Amino acid sequence: MSVISRLTMQMNKRPYVTILLGTLALLGLYLTSRYSYLLFHSLAEIFAVVVAFGIFVLTWNTRRFIDNSYILFLGIAYLFIGAIDLVHTLAYQGMGVFPGYGSNPSTQLWIAARYVQSVSFLVAPLLIGRKLRPPYVFLGFIVVTTLLFMSIFYWDNFPVCYVNGVGLTPFKKISEYVISFIFLASIFLLYRRRRDFDTSVFRFLAASIGVAIFSELAFTLYTEPYTTPNMIGHLLKIVSVYLMYRAIIWTGLAKPYNLVFRNLKQSEEALRESEQHYSALVRNLADAVFEIKEGVITWCNDRVERIYGYTKDELIGKDASFFYHTGISPSEFTKLVTQALKERGLFQGSAKVKRKDDSVIDVEYSITQIPDKHPFEVVVVARDITERKRIEEALRQSEANYRMLVESSPDGVISVDNKVRIIDCNEEICRLLGYPREELKGKDFRELLASALPDKLSFYYDQLTQKGLVETEFEFLAHGGRTIPVWAKIVGTYDINGRLSQALVYIRDIAERQKLDQLKDEFIGLVSHELRSPLTVIMGAVNTALTEEGRLSRDEVRQLLQDASWEAESLSYLLGNLLELSRAQADRLFLSREPVNVKNVVKDAVEKIKRQYSNHSFETDLPRALPPVHADELRLERILHNLLENAVKYSPDGGKIRVSARLEDKHVLIGVSDEGIGISLHDQAKLFSPFERLAAQRLDGVKGIGLGLVVCRRLVEAHGGRIWVESEPGRGSTFYFTLPLKGGEHPVEADPKS
Repeated sequence: MSVISRLTMQMNKRPYVTILLGTLALLGLYLTSRYSYLLFHSLAEIFAVVVAFGIFVLTWNTRRFIDNSYILFLGIAYLFIGAIDLVHTLAYQGMGVFPGYGSNPSTQLWIAARYVQSVSFLVAPLLIGRKLRPPYVFLGFIVVTTLLFMSIFYWDNFPVCYVNGVGLTPFKKISEYVISFIFLASIFLLYRRRRDFDTSVFRFLAASIGVAIFSELAFTLYTEPYTTPNMIGHLLKIVSVYLMYRAIIWTGLAKPYNLVFRNLKQSEEALRESEQHYSALVRNLADAVFEIKEGVITWCNDRVERIYGYTKDELIGKDASFFYHTGISPSEFTKLVTQALKERGLFQGSAKVKRKDDSVIDVEYSITQIPDKHPFEVVVVARDITERKRIEEALRQSEANYRMLVESSPDGVISVDNKVRIIDCNEEICRLLGYPREELKGKDFRELLASALPDKLSFYYDQLTQKGLVETEFEFLAHGGRTIPVWAKIVGTYDINGRLSQALVYIRDIAERQKLDQLKDEFIGLVSHELRSPLTVIMGAVNTALTEEGRLSRDEVRQLLQDASWEAESLSYLLGNLLELSRAQADRLFLSREPVNVKNVVKDAVEKIKRQYSNHSFETDLPRALPPVHADELRLERILHNLLENAVKYSPDGGKIRVSARLEDKHVLIGVSDEGIGISLHDQAKLFSPFERLAAQRLDGVKGIGLGLVVCRRLVEAHGGRIWVESEPGRGSTFYFTLPLKGGEHPVEADPKS
């Protein structure tokens, strides 16, 4: 065990050791301030920064186990609080890191850090019990921190906090009081949620915030950075930071069950309590419960007397043969149950059973095996379903009245009883789920669901009772494990006493609608991202060229404008693809045909793409004599640009892109080859569909929205040609397309406005 570890244990066992060492440390810092206040300030702030980063590292690396969003949120917040404090330390008067700024920037950074810290403590209690999304929290803090730095160092619009020769400004003093009030409010909110924390953690947190308030008040009193109130404020800050260290870092390492695994510990305690209530719950269950060992009843609850008419004493120790189906021997029934338990872990059935008074009732039961019990031991849960059987018989008698209507419906229809068991269904449901009708009848409706709908059944039951119908959406689990999203309308039917006896569930498959909605959402997201990227580069390059013109060389300005030009051209092609697809979808894709020199168009397209992607090599293989094609030159250029851009995106750096052309019958065949990863036959089958991109390349972050190839296909087919790909995984790909020579074109009329 290390010296530090032994010292930490010693301090934990003897609190006065901690107080003594803390006092000596503060005294040492005070003496340091007498020797060099700048050194004292640096040590105090570096301690705070190290603890802040330590809190972040601990909470971030244990985030999978932390159920308390308060701790995780503060951990992320402290990363940015520490970053601002670090810059504050470097900007402090005398450090010389930011020459010419004076004491005002460091004071502004102090106020900025304390605002972020106090507001974080105020917001954190409100997040307890809610699911935290760390990426969004990170994004929020990044935006706030960036704006604060820009406001202080770039825009210079952060309020002045310190004036040399005068001292603190009213804004700075008022801010310290506001921050202290926010800290005080955060203590109040923390106190209200104190049950969510270990007692020691709560006390350290509250004490840390309380000391921070006194620290802030001390900082309202100084007039010069090196005065006594400033020193007292920093000493109090050290105490506050140490208390936060004890609350999170020390507790997280020394007593992880009090911080990281606290909810797990509480869950285990709750589980032990629930086990104590389990036996009482079974005893008072509405169903009869039996424990049977090798065919003999060894235990049962009090409900058996109400259902069967026998007392517990009359049944315990007796043979359980009255459970068995009529017409089957006990040995055969035992064999049937044993086989079902081995295959499914559960046996369910129903039977007519004689009560003690010789009356006959219908009983439904389920049998499960008690694991790791030898000899063979099972639990039977039995329920009197005599009334339900009567209702089912009444429903069967009325079946003829609506069977024809149900069978002719294009929607699926399921009727369920008030126990959520399927009474009947139409053929559309059988076709949708892939089950025969007889297999669905009698099945628990919840067994067909892939979503969490069973948790809402009580809510739906209440809605049916009050309003008579419910509309909802959920997922079915079809035969073979396939999930099917559906819209459902549930209509209740009632007995003569006004009680819900059964429900009709009208089902409509909405998979295609959801797919269209998903495609629309993905398309909007992809287009937004792809438009934003070039616009960001264009705006950044132009703004830099305008604002930094005096500092940039002529070549640097030219490069910035060249970057903006390339991105503008890329944006133009993206918008062009969207426009072409829109025209094709609206059946308004008109071509302006004329004799076109293929060689010139190929060379121009290669030169344009080469300027943007200098890391690849390009070559052309064009015959000397190539007759002109009858085509729309701008559309031909777009086809080539899309294919070349795809070849570049899916090829490694330095890869060779090759464009070839040859005469073939009455068409010109043009090919674009690359040395990329290749395309499997599975991917080739859907490559020319909208928004399709290779899965591997999506993971690698290749730009694009999956429209280039579908636009190529629409344009080539509009010319009367065809387009296809030849590829093998790992051996690159070649996209071919044909264009007709003059006289062999596809009859498409030109639109003068296109």
